[in-house]
Amino acid sequence: MSIPKPHFELRSVLSDGTQGVPEIVPVTQLPWEMSSDRRGFLAGGITAAAALLLMGRKDANAAGAAENKFEELLSDCGGAVAHQGGVRALAIRPDGMLLASGGDDKKIKLWSLPEGALTATLDGHKGSVNALAFSRDGKTLFSAGQDRVILTWTGLDEAPSSSARTADGAVTALHTTPDGAKLVVGLSSGSINLIDLVSGIAETTIEGHTREVAALASTMDAKLLAAASSDKTVRLWSLPDRKQIKAFGDYTGYVGSLVIPPDGKTWIAAGFDSVIKVRALPEGTVAATLRGHDGPVLALAVLPDGKALVSAGLDKTIKFWRLPLGAMQKSVSAHSRSVAALAINPAGDLLVTAGEDGMLKLWRLPSLSFVSCLIDLNESPATAKGITYTVKAPSGQSVTYTLPCGSPVPPGAICTCNCVPGSFVRTYTPAPVRYYTPAPAPIYVPDPVRPVLPTVPTYGGGTYCSCNKVCTCIPVAY
Repeated sequence: MSIPKPHFELRSVLSDGTQGVPEIVPVTQLPWEMSSDRRGFLAGGITAAAALLLMGRKDANAAGAAENKFEELLSDCGGAVAHQGGVRALAIRPDGMLLASGGDDKKIKLWSLPEGALTATLDGHKGSVNALAFSRDGKTLFSAGQDRVILTWTGLDEAPSSSARTADGAVTALHTTPDGAKLVVGLSSGSINLIDLVSGIAETTIEGHTREVAALASTMDAKLLAAASSDKTVRLWSLPDRKQIKAFGDYTGYVGSLVIPPDGKTWIAAGFDSVIKVRALPEGTVAATLRGHDGPVLALAVLPDGKALVSAGLDKTIKFWRLPLGAMQKSVSAHSRSVAALAINPAGDLLVTAGEDGMLKLWRLPSLSFVSCLIDLNESPATAKGITYTVKAPSGQSVTYTLPCGSPVPPGAICTCNCVPGSFVRTYTPAPVRYYTPAPAPIYVPDPVRPVLPTVPTYGGGTYCSCNKVCTCIPVAY
């Protein structure tokens, strides 16, 4: 039996109690057809617009309009931010389930992926957090910054497990080698320190750059290290013997970003001259020159398969390039200010961007389609909109998450802030049975119990927990 799809009417409720103009949201999947149970579907803070727009479309034309509306709704993050001040550093745990961010507010924040919920805030630095790196087993997070301190967070507890102070200036870059053996530390003085992660002892200081080390990368076999610097050079070192292989000084400005694709055949660097160069490794022959940014390139990230590159910069855009030749596939205006850092999950289907505007955003790869914002309501203006909910972890502990308005909330979650708990109730009204009498005939006797096919029964009703300027439970229209 074909059941007509209902629509949802969203009406914002203003702080003075008056209601705003309703918005009609088309639905292509009925609530009870979704994987969540009835309680879970609307147990806390789910806005119908986002929940339904995220669940797929059958009508291509409706899909485009709905997705555009969704992107408009969330692209400004509802006035909320992730950090107070610019976000400087990102790192994704090797299992792809956790993101760490750090910035000018001296804080480190942990976010669950892919949903982007804020799970913890780590305080310990006394200056901007410039760099973050996870250990290869994902059990330890290293952070460093302007205060010249490297903090080690084991088990991601609220307090660091150890602290080390550098002697040669602020820490400007961190990198853990793919074999998990070493932490490489780049300093504002131009020095590079190597720390043995088994013993925790600083092994060697590599000298060569004359100004700050802005980015670090190594090959998968951990035999070669590359470093980019504000002295307009990129230098390559042999890690086993700490000897410099070659220095490349043909950049016309600060070289602030550097990556080595997994195959180890090339390295890619970019900087303030707005040009991205793809070079053969280790000889440095330029294989491709990528032009497209209108201003300095501040961040690069390569997909795990090495077949594509994402770049970002002062022009507020992110760009997607196919490798090795570097054909640009897409460019998106991503933030209201410059994009300072990028991170791609191990599956290669999710991109995180960090901006000087204090925002963190999630994007789907390779389409560069906007997914959602990562927000902290405690750091945001009072007018910012968001949802906070609590779930029980397998350990039995209650864990609180924060998401932008319009984000799906898992089954069984309880809204604790900015939303009124609501539940969805499926109702069923049997269609009336209609009888008919055929055209009169001398020998025909109408059958009073023979029905015409009934009209379609009615489904719908109930309430859901909606996040508006004032969050209220709003009736679901048929």
